[in-house]
Amino acid sequence: MTTETLHYPVSGYAAQKTDASVEVIRFDRKARVRRAVSALALWWAAALASVFIPIAHFALVPGFFIYGIVAARQRLKHEIVATRVEGTCPDCGAAQQFEAAGPWAPPVETACRQCSRRLVIG
Repeated sequence: MTTETLHYPVSGYAAQKTDASVEVIRFDRKARVRRAVSALALWWAAALASVFIPIAHFALVPGFFIYGIVAARQRLKHEIVATRVEGTCPDCGAAQQFEAAGPWAPPVETACRQCSRRLVIG
């Protein structure tokens, strides 16, 4: 598992582009497997705990069981995860932290918090 900072252009409606810095974590195979197993254990523990909830356990147990498999598969698949995305909106010039954290695969669409315009990072 390594952490690094990448730089990408941010484009909006304006002709000019600005720069965004993206902090990402790169997971090796061992770390991805560890994350997948922890997600699976968490959701299966929720399924086990929901056995004791009357009536609702008919939906909760299979739902948590299946979602555990889905969450583990997602964590196993994503090698690069963004933890922080900061930059400047090319349209209004506001410096901000963008809401684009999560699995990182540019180009990523987000919106400016100041002017609410659609921005593309990458």
